[in-house]
Amino acid sequence: MLVNIAPCVEPHGVVRLQSLMRRPDGFESPDEAVDAIRRYRRNPKNGFVSSNVSRSLRHDGDGRYRWNWDPHFLAWPRDLDRRHARYSACARRLKLPTLLVRGGNSDIVSEAGVHEFLKLCPHAEYVNVAAAGHMVAGDRNDVFGEVAAQFLGRHIHPV
Repeated sequence: MLVNIAPCVEPHGVVRLQSLMRRPDGFESPDEAVDAIRRYRRNPKNGFVSSNVSRSLRHDGDGRYRWNWDPHFLAWPRDLDRRHARYSACARRLKLPTLLVRGGNSDIVSEAGVHEFLKLCPHAEYVNVAAAGHMVAGDRNDVFGEVAAQFLGRHIHPV
């Protein structure tokens, strides 16, 4: 399952997401991280709470909270053309059941990016979650959960 990611991504959306993720100084509290997510999400209908966001933070020795990500993860968009070529080659080789879930308001994966992916991986299924941005599961967890459960129900067989 790919959630709002595809070989072809929109550079401006990647830059905007990285502005949220690149916080070397961290946050004073989980609530400050929640505020940063709220600004990134642009008027979310449902809010994140610090207890949920805390799972994505680590409390460092200096008392600051920082994203719990591998810093190398944030380096990937430096060469989007190379990334696109590599991920496109991977998509062509996918044989497993594949679902692409896109946030309808995403500025990272466009409809053009979806169509390209579906040409690369023609057996893939696609769902557009209309009232969600990049953070599909956070924006519309109800819809995301149902879509994921239905997909898994079609493709995972009990042992």
